[in-house]
Amino acid sequence: MRIKNLGDAKSVNEYVSGKLARFSSMEKDLGSLFELMFSEEENILIERMRGLKVEKTTYKEAKNDILKTARLMRGKFADLPEDAPVGIYMANSLLWIEMFWAVILCGRRPLLMNLMLAEETLKSACEMCGAAAVIADGKLCCGGSVCGLPAYSAESIYEEACAVNEIPEPDLRACGGEILLMTSGTTSGVKICAFGAEELYCQIKYSFEIIKQNRLLARHYRGELKHLTFLPFYHIFGLVAVYIWFAFYSRTFVLLNDLAADTVTQTVRRRHVTHIFAVPLFWEKVYGAAMKKIKSRGPATVAKFEKGMKLAEKIYALPVAGNALGRAFSKAAFGEIRRGMFGDSISFMISGGGPISGEALRFFNLIGYRLVNGYGMTETGITSVELRNRVKDIVKGAVGRPLGGVEFSLDGNGMLSVRGKVNAKYIIENGVRREADGYFATGDLASEENGYYKILGRNDDLIVLADGENINPDEAEKVFKDAGAEAVCLVKKGAGAVLVAEVKRFSGTGEAAALKARLEKAAAASNLRGRISEFIITDKKLIADGDFKVSRTKIRKLLESGGIEDISWKYKNEGEGGEEAGKTGEIPDALVKNIIQFMCDATGADPENVNPDSDFFRDLGGTSLDYFQLVSDLDKEFGCGFPAGSDGAGLTTAEGLAAFMKEAGL
Repeated sequence: MRIKNLGDAKSVNEYVSGKLARFSSMEKDLGSLFELMFSEEENILIERMRGLKVEKTTYKEAKNDILKTARLMRGKFADLPEDAPVGIYMANSLLWIEMFWAVILCGRRPLLMNLMLAEETLKSACEMCGAAAVIADGKLCCGGSVCGLPAYSAESIYEEACAVNEIPEPDLRACGGEILLMTSGTTSGVKICAFGAEELYCQIKYSFEIIKQNRLLARHYRGELKHLTFLPFYHIFGLVAVYIWFAFYSRTFVLLNDLAADTVTQTVRRRHVTHIFAVPLFWEKVYGAAMKKIKSRGPATVAKFEKGMKLAEKIYALPVAGNALGRAFSKAAFGEIRRGMFGDSISFMISGGGPISGEALRFFNLIGYRLVNGYGMTETGITSVELRNRVKDIVKGAVGRPLGGVEFSLDGNGMLSVRGKVNAKYIIENGVRREADGYFATGDLASEENGYYKILGRNDDLIVLADGENINPDEAEKVFKDAGAEAVCLVKKGAGAVLVAEVKRFSGTGEAAALKARLEKAAAASNLRGRISEFIITDKKLIADGDFKVSRTKIRKLLESGGIEDISWKYKNEGEGGEEAGKTGEIPDALVKNIIQFMCDATGADPENVNPDSDFFRDLGGTSLDYFQLVSDLDKEFGCGFPAGSDGAGLTTAEGLAAFMKEAGL
C-alpha cells in the first residue's frame, strides 16, 4: 500500500531529505520549526479514543488553535519579561502540544515541568531559571498558584481563545528562543537544560541516519505511521525521540486514556500503532506477563515455546535473508502471543532510560518485533540507537554507535563523556549556569566493542566494599530477577552492600520470609556470596508511582532515615513463639478458611487443594471477572471495601486478603 501524506514525494527518503533541506535553508529558530512541523495541514496529528468513538485532530486544526491561544497569551503575559520561562505542568494531551507552541509563539520559553517531582523540588527548579508563571491542567491548578507562581488553567485559556473565530497571522520572528527541561531527579538534585532550535535541528538531522541504516524505523502500516504517546513529553526521550522526531514529519500520535496494561495493548491493536518508545520497566513487565501466561499452560507449552524460540534464533542467524525468513516464521509460530500483545502493526520499538535485560530483548525480537536499545540524557539529547539488524547483536544490549555529529569518549575507568551539537546549549545547576563546552561527563559507565557501546550502570551507584572490591548494582541485580520480587535495589550501607526487595502488599509475612530465602539462595549461587551483608524485605513501593526506575539515591536516604524496615523478621519470630510473637497480632485461622471457601466458590476449585498462600489467578485459574465476584462477596459478608487497580496488588491469596482485612480493623 502506498504511504499516505508524503506530499509530492515518491518515497520516505525523498520526503525526509526534502523537508530537512527546507529547514537547512531557513533561520534556525523555533518559528521555522513550527512552520515546517505544521506545513502538512491535512495530516492527522492526534488520535484518541472517547469510549467507542475515535476522535482525530489535524495539524491544521491544532495550528489554528495554537495561533488563537498565542494571541490570547500575549495579552495575559504582557507584564512578564520577554523570553521569560513559563512552566507547563501537564500530562500528555493535545492541549499540552497546543500550550507548548502557544507559549513559544507568544515570545516566552516553555519550562517542561516533571509531574513526578515533589513540589519543593519543582519550586527550586522554577526559581533557578526565573520562571514567571505556570500553565497547568485544571485538576493540577491549585488555588491559582503552582510552586508559588501565578497559575493559569490550560482548559480556561483554550476555551477563551477558541471563543474568537478569527485566526491571527503568526509573528514567527517574535518566538521564544529555547525550550527548558528538568532532569528526572533520580540522581541528587535537579538541573535545568536549555535546547534551542539549532540543537533540535541537529537532533532531527542526525536521526535521518537511523532511517537510512534501518528501514524498519520508517515503515508504515496500511499507509500510516502512528506513534504511541507512552512517554511523557516533558521527558527528553518523550520530547525528542517521540514528539520532535515524528511531528517534524507531520506523523500521527495516538493518545492513551491511561497506562493500564490492557489499555496500552488494546490501543496499539485497535489504532494500528506502528512505533512504541518506552523505558525498560515497561518492556520487562510486558515480557514478564507474557512468560507468566506461557508457563501457566504447563511444561509442555513451555517446552514447545522454547523450541520455537531456538528455531527462530537459527533462522534469524542465516547469512542471507535471515531477517525476512525469521519475521515470516515468527508471525506464524508466535501468532497467538502477538495477537494477545501488540498485533501485527508494530514496525519499531526502542527502549531507553536504563538497562534492559538480554532476555527481554531476545523475547521481543524472536517473536517478530524489533526492539532495540537507545541512549540519551536530558543534558545531551538522544545520542545513539542500536541499528544492527542481526538479532544476535541486538540481544547484547548495546546502545549502538553515536549518531553523526556526536562523539563518545571513555576514560580509563570506563566513564562515558558525550560531545556534539545535540547537547544542551547550557545547563543550570544549583543556581549556576554552565555553557555547553566540549565533552559532557555523563556519570555512566560503559564498554565499547567494534564501535558499539553498552551502558553498564551509573558510576555514583558503584558500591566499593571495605576490601576494595567493586559491585556494579545494575549487573548484580540481574542475579535476583527470577526470585519473585516486585523490584530490587542494591545499595551501599556503611561498609557493605544491602539488597532491598519489594514484596507484594498484603502478601503476608510468610511470603516475605520465603522471598528472603529465595534471594539469599540466588546470592549464594552467584559470586555475590558473602558480599551482600543484609537482605531487607519491604512492602513499600521501590519504584514510586510515575517513576520509570528505582532511584538508588532515594532508597539510600530512606534506609538512612529508617524509612524502610525489614518485615520478614515478624514471620520468623511469630512462628517460633518467641517474645515477639503476637506483637503484630495473629490472623485467625477461621478467617483464612472462610476466605479460601469464597475463593473456591468463585473459581470452582476444591478447598482441599487450596492453601493460604495459593494465588487466585496463578494457582486457582481465576479470571478478572471471578476476582470481581470474590471481592464483592467478601465486601458483602464482612463490610470491607477493597482497593482497586495497583493499590490492590498482592490481594490474591487468602493470607494476603486476611492480612488486609485485619489491617482494616475486621
